Amino acid sequence: MYSPLSPTVFVERLIEAEAPIWFRWDRDELALLQALFAVAHREFSSQPPAGANQYDLSHLSLRSTRLVWLLDRLSPESDAELFKPYRSHELAIYAWGRRLPQDRRDELTRFPVTPATPGHWTRRMVLQALIFAWCDSCPDDNLNSILDWSEHWRPVLEFHDVCWLPHPEDEFYRRCTDIEARRQSMIVSLRRNLTLLNNPDNTTHELAHRIAFRLWTHLLRDVAVQNPAAEQVHSTPEQYMAWLDSTLSLPAFSDVAELGRDLLKIRGERGPDEYVARSLWIWRHGKDNWKQLYWHSGMFRDDWISGRILDRLAEIVPPDELETWGALVLCEFKDERIRAFCRWLPPRYAEVLRDHFNHPEPDWANCAYQNYLAKAQEPVLRLRWNQVRDLPARQAELLDRRLFAPERVRPAAVIEDIQTVEGDLRLRDPFNHRAF
Repeated sequence: MYSPLSPTVFVERLIEAEAPIWFRWDRDELALLQALFAVAHREFSSQPPAGANQYDLSHLSLRSTRLVWLLDRLSPESDAELFKPYRSHELAIYAWGRRLPQDRRDELTRFPVTPATPGHWTRRMVLQALIFAWCDSCPDDNLNSILDWSEHWRPVLEFHDVCWLPHPEDEFYRRCTDIEARRQSMIVSLRRNLTLLNNPDNTTHELAHRIAFRLWTHLLRDVAVQNPAAEQVHSTPEQYMAWLDSTLSLPAFSDVAELGRDLLKIRGERGPDEYVARSLWIWRHGKDNWKQLYWHSGMFRDDWISGRILDRLAEIVPPDELETWGALVLCEFKDERIRAFCRWLPPRYAEVLRDHFNHPEPDWANCAYQNYLAKAQEPVLRLRWNQVRDLPARQAELLDRRLFAPERVRPAAVIEDIQTVEGDLRLRDPFNHRAF
């Protein structure tokens, strides 16, 4: 039986993450928060030691990231000022920005975006933090303002920023659950951006094209999902493009086809957009014809298309088709398969994940284990804790965090792929096996 640690000692051991530690927390969240801010103030006020090598600098950076990550999840949701001293870190910029009241949201558009170097990683992360904070600070009764984001942000953007930016349109689509209201708002925004496609300013033009196409694909997906059909599989880009033209001529797709006519023409000038056609083919599979999508899932060698198929299967495969998923997951060891399986898996089947805990691919093994922790019953996890000495170190640390940490800092149910995390800093977990 171990006694609780003092808050300061606990925080120091926690940010070093050397071993299970949450079981020695005294459950005093206020004292924990005070200790975290004290350590953060010290770390952000000091300079790296003279002669520090790259390993030392990386270690100090990870400590800072862990501190800010914890503070964001444990601090009051209404106090933005707590994070002002730490805004040299992109996670602190996000934590500060998302807590701003609505009448201060535009402060984010005036925050200095540095460095000025186009495409620089730090510049990309600062912009990402600011824009996601701007979206997340938007109240639910003003979601349409998210679709106007480019009007607010265009003055601070450079041409080379456009391809690295987050997609606020996705945030609107995710948060607006009224399908008809969402559709009408996206159509208005789409038409507004279509008028900018001939703008002589390159940044304005590219941004409008990017936003319009994203909105159009969301509209196309909604229509496809609402009008499922068993569709013949095709084998060449030409066949898919012909099928796309035929499908868009159907009455159900007439409105969205008209809205996308100019967009498809522009994209066609850059080369056939087979991905639009294949995505539509995938989305038209619903719960009554999921087997066709399943049987053809192995014929696509493109990782992006394969991932989109798996995501759709996770949405439409019935909850009793465990055997079907077992065959799909085991036929090829690519991480997108275990992620899709974990998203689909009903909690009653959680024990099947134990077969994947020792998979040689770390992302696969840890995704399975974290999903197990999210879905297994509490008494089962407590029993495993009694045998924690027999667990691998990484599993012991995750189990410790799942059982004894505040809910807001527990491991996520699914480990996203690295590119997805790079595109959304909100998905980071500096305490996982990637420290990212």
